[in-house]
Order: sequence, then structure tokens, then C-alpha cells
Amino acid sequence: ILADTNIVMGKVADQEIYAYEMLYLMAMGYDAETAFEELTTLKIMMQKAVDNNITLTEDEVKAFEEQLNAMVEQYGGQEAFEEILSSFALSFDQYKAITTLSETVTKFNGEAVNLGLFTEATEEEAKAFYDANFIKAKHILFSTMNAETGEALPEEEAAAKKKLAEET
Repeated sequence: ILADTNIVMGKVADQEIYAYEMLYLMAMGYDAETAFEELTTLKIMMQKAVDNNITLTEDEVKAFEEQLNAMVEQYGGQEAFEEILSSFALSFDQYKAITTLSETVTKFNGEAVNLGLFTEATEEEAKAFYDANFIKAKHILFSTMNAETGEALPEEEAAAKKKLAEET
């Protein structure tokens, strides 16, 4: 049972992978293993952005927040949008963190080529990097509680989550 979606599911480089990030990608259709792999890649890219002082500028943050506000209005306002997010066990702040991560990684990818940060690696170098920076999750937790009410999910939904956990 996953009552706290802010728990750390893993760590790559200096970046933590949170349960809410896994839940978000799984809500987008990823299976748990693919979601974890995707987050691992995103976190490595984010660490490279941090290492190279690549962040969103004030203008980029403002444009991002304007896009986010337009999306909130498109879904009927803050309360309606937060209700939608809660159906995925996400808070507004968690959603904003995920999308900010994505925006920053997108910016990094655009600037990395110009900075000469992408280089070819030998198979040995790639394996050494993988061994030093990747972890495997020993446990992936699936919530069988409604994040909004704290009550247990109906039996069929809990059974579906159990099946998903067994497949993962």
C-alpha cells in the first residue's frame, strides 16, 4: 500500500526517482519497468543539466507557467484540474515538478549538442557508467488506497493492481 507518493523509489547520479513520477508515467500508459527506465534516463539528463548549469531562465519559467495556467483553465479551473490529478494520485505541485523536469531536460538536450556534451562511448565506458550510476528497484509499490480519501480501493481495482505488480 502506497500512502505517500513522495517516497524515493530509486536514485541515479544525484537525482531521486519518486513514486509519484512512476505513477504519472504509468498513468500515461507505461508499464512499471519502462516507466522506471524512462525516469532513470530523465534523471541522468537532469543531472547533466545541473552539472552544466543549464536551468530554465526567468522568461522560460514564465512561459511554462503561462502554458500550465492555460491548461488548468482548459480543464475547468484549479479545483477541477487538481481533481483530475488526484485520480492519478498526484498533487498539483508534483505535476508541476514532473513537467518542470521535462522542460529542463528538453532544454538540456537542445543545448548539449552545441556544448559538445554528447560523445561516443566505448562499450566498456558505457558499462562502467551504467554500473556506477544505475540501480535496480527491488520493490515497486502499488497503492491500493484512494489517495484522496485514504480508503481502500474496490476489490476489482485492488486485484488489477495486484496483477500489475505480479507482472512487473
